Order: sequence, then structure tokens, then C-alpha cells
Amino acid sequence: MNRIDNSTDWLEFIENLIEKEAIRLIDEKSNEEEATRAIERGVDEVLKIAPGIYVEAMKKNAQSMLRKERRMRRAFEKRSFKRWRPAFDLLETIWRAAEESTAAFNNKHRHDAAEKNDQVFDALTRLNGRGLQVASEAIHLLRGGYADGAMSRWRTLHEILVTAMFIRNHGPDVAERYFASVDFSRLKAANQINRFADRANLQPFSSEELLQFEKRCEAWEERFGEKLNDHDWARPGFPGLVSKARITFAHLEENTGMDHWRPRYKWASQHTHAGHRDHGVGLGLTETDSDIILVGASNSGFVDPMQMISLHVCSLATILLLTRPSIDTLTITRALYELAHEVGETAIEREAETLRKHRRHFWSWRRRS
Repeated sequence: MNRIDNSTDWLEFIENLIEKEAIRLIDEKSNEEEATRAIERGVDEVLKIAPGIYVEAMKKNAQSMLRKERRMRRAFEKRSFKRWRPAFDLLETIWRAAEESTAAFNNKHRHDAAEKNDQVFDALTRLNGRGLQVASEAIHLLRGGYADGAMSRWRTLHEILVTAMFIRNHGPDVAERYFASVDFSRLKAANQINRFADRANLQPFSSEELLQFEKRCEAWEERFGEKLNDHDWARPGFPGLVSKARITFAHLEENTGMDHWRPRYKWASQHTHAGHRDHGVGLGLTETDSDIILVGASNSGFVDPMQMISLHVCSLATILLLTRPSIDTLTITRALYELAHEVGETAIEREAETLRKHRRHFWSWRRRS
């Protein structure tokens, strides 16, 4: 069997195989119609064995290909980190300081909050934890060269922050409804899984399990006077809203005074959904005028996600820490914000400085060549 080193070799191999089979069948058949049918059967036979040959070829060549790919990846990440290191250092320092301070705060006040059934404290603690995890994911995407992916994770971080602010502003009743809403989400998810279980190869929920979900939702509905689907848990914060009107995330943004982030939120959403985007709108393409279809990493476009992630991490920590204000918590939150503002300034400086240096080296190289 001939060695197949890459996709081009593979395509040539298949084309040659089909061509040889076609020539053989044409030679054997005098009738054109019979020859055509025979060729079609021959193609079918080739396609039965061809995928298996391709799989074997991929497995055979995978290790050398992947070693080269991973070596290139490590080299890229090293160069990218070097370019943005001062901003990364600040951003990761903020994350660590927020994580350590909120963890210590939770450990200090968790017992007292549990005794008082302080659901606001519980909600904000859990949302802060989720926010830190999402921010960590976004930072790792940036380290890997995926600014657009980091922006998409910031979008989730923004939703977490707005939700935390809304619960803090509207108190225990809204916090309780927020926790209760998970049962309605579970029932909706269970019904959806059962609907597609066969086609999606999923294990369906039993009738008994669905009944338990329904009973929990019925109990909450009786308590609150309505189902808590989507953002219905937030309804007490909108006394002027028409009864049963649909509440959206945009309502929560406006209610918390965070609606000025909506343009950036919509901007981040374009990296999440499949709508058409004009050339060059991706963050990874901000430093090129070429019509490129970017399918991998880029060390461009880090400024905005770095700034936005740092500010939202600070805001989430502040919301939690200031539920029990003290000299310590006030000092920590002010220090976090001071660092966060430095992130943006540092990232902008690094982007401009390194781009100037790159262009200077490029034109120097062009003159020499």
C-alpha cells in the first residue's frame, strides 16, 4: 500500500483509484449505459474501503504531525505571552487576589449566613465562584491566542455579574426565587431530553422522576403564584411591568444600571452565534488588512477582553465583600479596582509598542531582502 502523508495525497489516491476502476470497467463493457452503471458500482466499492485506508493513514502519521503542531503551538504561546506579559501579570494578579479574598470572606461568614438562612449571601458567593471560573477560562483562552473566545466567555461573566447585582439590590425574596428557578429549568430540560432521547441517544427520565420534578415546580408555583421560567424569578424587581410580561436579560441590565454595557454584550455575542460577520471584525484580525479566514490562534486583539474581564472580576468580588463592609473589605475592593484600571492602560501600551517594533523590523527586513 502506498504511503499517504497528508490530505492532498489522500485525495490524489482516491481519484487515481476511482480513475483506474473506471478505465477497467469501460474496457470490459461495450455498452455505454452498462459501463456507466458499472462505474457507479465501482465507485461505491471504492468508497467502502477508502475511509478505512484514510483512518489508517491518519493514525500512522498522527504522532509526527502532532509533535510538529504542538511544537509550533508552544512557540506561538511563548511569543504571545512575551508580548502581553505585563498585562497578563496584572490580570492574573487581580484574579488571584479576588479568589483569595472572597474565599477568606466566605470561610469567615459562611456559618453565620447559614444560621440566618441568608440566601443573598449564598447566591452571591456561588455567583462569584462561577464568575471566577469563567474568568479563568477566558484568561486561558487569551494565553492560547483566542481573544474572540475570551470575549465570548466575558459575555457569560457579564450575565453572572448583572444577576449578582440584581439579587443584591432586591434582597432575600428575589434570591429565594432565583434558587427555586432551577427546578423549572430541570423540568424543562428533562422534558426536552425525553422528547429527543431516541434520536439523540440519551437516557430518558422515568415517569416517576418527571413526576418528582413536576411536584417541586407545583409547590414553588403555589408559593410564588407563577412559574419561574427563564428570568421570571426577577419579577419582584419590576413592579411596573405588565403582569406576566416576559422578563429578559436586557431588563436586568437596565434595572441594575448596567445597560451601558449592552453594545459590548452584543459585540461579544457575535462570536457566540452563527450570524454573518464582515471581514476583519474578529479581535484576532485587528492588526491586519488582509482578507483572512482565521481558524486558529492570533496574538492580536487582547486589549478589550483583558480590560473587561478584570473590571467584571473586581465588580463581582466587590458585590460580595461589601455585603459585610469593613476597613478590610473596602481596602481590598479599592485596591482591586486600581489594579483593574492599570490592566487597560498596560495592555494598550504593550499593543502599540510591540506593533511599532514589529513593523520596524518588518520594513528593515524588506529593505535588506
